[in-house]
Amino acid sequence: MPIWLVEKSSDFDRFLHEQLSRLKTDYLDIYLLHNLKKKTFHHLLNLGIFSWAEKAIDKGLFRYFGFSCHEPFSVFKVFIDSYDRWSIAQIQYNYMNEDVQAGTKGLKYAAKRTLRW
Repeated sequence: MPIWLVEKSSDFDRFLHEQLSRLKTDYLDIYLLHNLKKKTFHHLLNLGIFSWAEKAIDKGLFRYFGFSCHEPFSVFKVFIDSYDRWSIAQIQYNYMNEDVQAGTKGLKYAAKRTLRW
């Protein structure tokens, strides 16, 4: 989901249904909030993103819910800890920059939380 374009809660359904239509499918295996940031995260919380995601999963529109993130570990940890039903977290990670963004610390923290539905 292009979260930077979300202005109101009805945008959640609008973007998802547009994407399903373009992909010519009825459901997705994985649905990510793309490039989650501290500022957009609070906006999404106020719009009820988690409730919406659980309803979409119950309707069979997608199976797993997660986010991609380029924030530092301290912010990544807040995202992980904010919701018990994350299935996946995508981070930028490579052996040359283990301490950049969420880094190794974030990778291990997410693994410890066992991100699975």
